[in-house]
Amino acid sequence: RGNTVILMAYGFSGAGKTTALVGDAKLNGAVAYFLMENANDIREVNLAVMEIYGRLGATDGVPNLGAGTGIWGFSLNDQFQVKEEHWWSSELFGSEPLPKGAECCCEDGVTVQECKDGGVFHGKDPNQEPKPEETGKCCRAVLEADCTPSDTKQCQVSKTNFNVVMEKMSEVSKPLSQNEMVTNLKKTLDEVEGKRKSDAGPLKILKAYGQTPMAHIRATPNNPSSSRGTLYVVLNIKFKPAADKVQPKGMTCCCEVGMRSDQRGDCEKVGIFYPDGRCCYFEKSCRPNSKPHAYYKDCQEGVQGQIVVIDMAGVENPVTLVGT
Repeated sequence: RGNTVILMAYGFSGAGKTTALVGDAKLNGAVAYFLMENANDIREVNLAVMEIYGRLGATDGVPNLGAGTGIWGFSLNDQFQVKEEHWWSSELFGSEPLPKGAECCCEDGVTVQECKDGGVFHGKDPNQEPKPEETGKCCRAVLEADCTPSDTKQCQVSKTNFNVVMEKMSEVSKPLSQNEMVTNLKKTLDEVEGKRKSDAGPLKILKAYGQTPMAHIRATPNNPSSSRGTLYVVLNIKFKPAADKVQPKGMTCCCEVGMRSDQRGDCEKVGIFYPDGRCCYFEKSCRPNSKPHAYYKDCQEGVQGQIVVIDMAGVENPVTLVGT
């Protein structure tokens, strides 16, 4: 409550990572047990399921664009089935521009250690961690440079635009039904798992964007259609107000009913929106289109919390990935 909890598992596909952390049709995992044990204290749970995949540079965690790198997002319908798959890539990643007036100067035969001071090292294989004594090309942004300028991209370090990632996550977020939180959560993950194991959709989309499909679908010893991606299951939880909260003096908790999900933003400017279509807020006297609600805490905000489940398929050593 009031914090983010991250649960992470890594290993080959089919090892039971998702089952242990969340649960499946037959078994409950850690998140399922948490939701069941705290159901009476939870007001709302919003679920977003995304998959980050592709290739990252072994030395700096920079995403290798053009290698199938990007994020899948899974939109859900009211039956918690995957109604649409989204793919985002280029807009998620960017790079810092060179300082004004600077040129990109590159020098060959430089060691990794010598290039660390403000340079960008380019080794023989960008997907392998270079040894300290390895030599390669070192590129730096230089003002008033006396060199033959190289492509500015050689001097730029890519970065992930996390604001865009969060915006995309909100686009695929879906509230779980209060009465069947665990059931709907498991159903969603079963749906997503089916999509991840089917190469028809991903391959078609990746080819349309000129990406390398094998960066997304790649066999592991016990799963010939492993996504080789990292699955993120994000649950944003709104808890009910604490027991010691009291009703504001002279105010009544009023609730309008029948509000649509696209009216949620307007509701949250003045009160609290509920998945069942209620918009509840405090007023001195209720408006004609709303009615007094006996339970005043429906108009009060509770603490929020977040659970992030990270499921890394086919990763034998996650230290570099986590560090980046």
